[in-house]
Amino acid sequence: MRRHRLALISAAALVLLCGFEWEGPLGRLLRDLEASDPSVRVLAVHRLAELPTREVEPAILRALADATLEVRIEATHAAARLRLGSATPVLLEWLDDPDETVREEAARALGATGG
Repeated sequence: MRRHRLALISAAALVLLCGFEWEGPLGRLLRDLEASDPSVRVLAVHRLAELPTREVEPAILRALADATLEVRIEATHAAARLRLGSATPVLLEWLDDPDETVREEAARALGATGG
């Protein structure tokens, strides 16, 4: 117990002395959603779906509007895994998309989210 307390005190001192700020997994993933590399954004969306729904729902909804198709598809998978009913309006729009993959993914996600 004493060792644990000393480690926490040391970590706090490091933060204060160095200005280091630990953003935690959510902060890092939210930052990765802004990356210029689409593969980084895809991975970030995938990892976001592993965190508590309430914390990540806004980010998943934003990812559904990403400029890159692969990011949007991963966001549909995340919405399905998390059963995000709030994604329903976007997914319904995608049912009319000219791209067959987009339509299929939207239908699959709607089935999982109850939309």
